[in-house]
Amino acid sequence: DVALFSDAHGGMIDLLLAHTEFEQRAIACAIPMTFPHAGIVMPVVRVEDLIIYKTLAGRPRDLTDIEEVVRFQVSAGKTIDWRYVEEECRLWDALDILNQARARADA
Repeated sequence: DVALFSDAHGGMIDLLLAHTEFEQRAIACAIPMTFPHAGIVMPVVRVEDLIIYKTLAGRPRDLTDIEEVVRFQVSAGKTIDWRYVEEECRLWDALDILNQARARADA
């Protein structure tokens, strides 16, 4: 279950409901973030969980999103816990999709 929200400034929020253990863990580890245009604070999943969500969706746009997230993290000098991401994707039989997106991000 997903609800999509957008604002007049082009910002978008995907509201996800947790059905699986992975989703419950992702929400439990989410980081509170302030959205100034909306005047609210909401929990946002960690970058690793976002990559997993995008990998599981596996659409072309999701793979491009993964590439962009990885490149941004690298340019910002931030690390990604690839062991965690790979293990979760392996459980969902999505490791090939993840590796494809990572290869494109490294190119």
